[in-house]
Amino acid sequence: MRNDLYAGFDLGTTFFKVGLYTACGKQMGMGRRAFVKDEDAEGRCTVPVCRFLETIAAAFQDALLQAGATPADIKGVSYCSQANTFLLLDSRDKPLTPLIVWPDLRAAPLSEQMIALTATDRFLEQSGQGIVAAETMLAKLDWLRRNEPELWGRAARIVTISDYLSLLLTGHFIGDSGTASLTGLWDLQQNRWNQKVLKFLELEACQLPELHRPGALTVGVDKSGAAWLGIPEGTPFTIGALDHHAAALGGGIGRWAPVSVSFGTSLVCFRFEDGYRPAQGSCLGPATDPGRFYRIAFCAPGASAMDWYQRDYASHASIEELLTSAEHTPPGCDGLCAVSENGTIRFLKSEITNHKSKINELPDTHGTGHQVRAVMELTGRNTAKLLNDLGAMASAPASRILAVGGAARSDLWMQVVEQTSGVAVSPARPADTAARGAAMFATVATGLHGSLEECAIRWSKIGEPGGGADKSDRSQR
Repeated sequence: MRNDLYAGFDLGTTFFKVGLYTACGKQMGMGRRAFVKDEDAEGRCTVPVCRFLETIAAAFQDALLQAGATPADIKGVSYCSQANTFLLLDSRDKPLTPLIVWPDLRAAPLSEQMIALTATDRFLEQSGQGIVAAETMLAKLDWLRRNEPELWGRAARIVTISDYLSLLLTGHFIGDSGTASLTGLWDLQQNRWNQKVLKFLELEACQLPELHRPGALTVGVDKSGAAWLGIPEGTPFTIGALDHHAAALGGGIGRWAPVSVSFGTSLVCFRFEDGYRPAQGSCLGPATDPGRFYRIAFCAPGASAMDWYQRDYASHASIEELLTSAEHTPPGCDGLCAVSENGTIRFLKSEITNHKSKINELPDTHGTGHQVRAVMELTGRNTAKLLNDLGAMASAPASRILAVGGAARSDLWMQVVEQTSGVAVSPARPADTAARGAAMFATVATGLHGSLEECAIRWSKIGEPGGGADKSDRSQR
């Protein structure tokens, strides 16, 4: 079955990617299109639905072209997705809003009612969410309810970005509980929508999709979905997972390291656990097996720190040129320290006085190489903090991490993270493991592999996390 391919759609924050893989896990095509967002001075972050549709279709066509394939070669489809990005639909499933993307800050600061709802032990125990911020879907739904009541009254359905993809391809109002858990609306204990939260938002459960554990449901692409992307009607479509979940699976978590760290738009630490132990400072969601959960801890920025630096300090240079400039900068950057603040990078000078570290505003005496390495060391420090938080919660600190996502493509950056955090780093090669993990769900659902574990073993090579090195991948970010 030489032409049989399995498609993984990665609905990421910065890029949409579509990966096409053979039965043995060889990547034949990868389409990558920027997820261009509209942002305004009030902190709103949205994407028109037409742009969303065009971006997915273009990434899929790019992947087919690279693979020399046609849609008829696709034997199974699944997805992975960013969380807390959503839109409202009317009674005919027509969009009432653009996609409201998770960095949208219209709900900041949180209302007193929202704080009262979420700052309780009961909410933590039910939802598993130890982090609730203005970026969550829950907070923005509350904002829409209070500030746009006419629009709110017309909303027949509420869908996350991955729920909407499922609806478009299959006609079914379905989704995965792994992605939905991070919205704060899902009751992880009862495996249903949180009744108290629905009452607070004045919603009915029928306005939200039917959720299933990641990878647990497969339906066929319908006539409308086939007309949109060209994938043959009836092609198996499998419910997917959170992007960090899929990226960890695609990179080989468990085999190479107990914790996966995504160096994407945000910095995200991910691990699997047995048992249900909610804790402040982290979020839980369901794994594929009953009784198992994932735990994540996250902070900003991740690889976007370098984008901020490039924008504000070195717009004339490419990211690759910036990374090259830091190759010979010593650890510690001769006292230079980078900090992030409100979407910008600042540089400080660290001086040791009487065995105490004193931070002063930086005089302009360091070059680009020092500044770039300082940004990479900032990522390493944040990694160490998240790993400590995650380890304390799980009582098992990690000594090695699997690195995935944008910055993981750079060997130098990962070396700096390893030196700064004190934790061994195994970078996935190629680094785009989320689409790969999504495709793994499709292979299991179609019977090609008996389990995700079996698929991971067959798709991996000894000593090569993520299924083998791709040298060209290391120069792209």
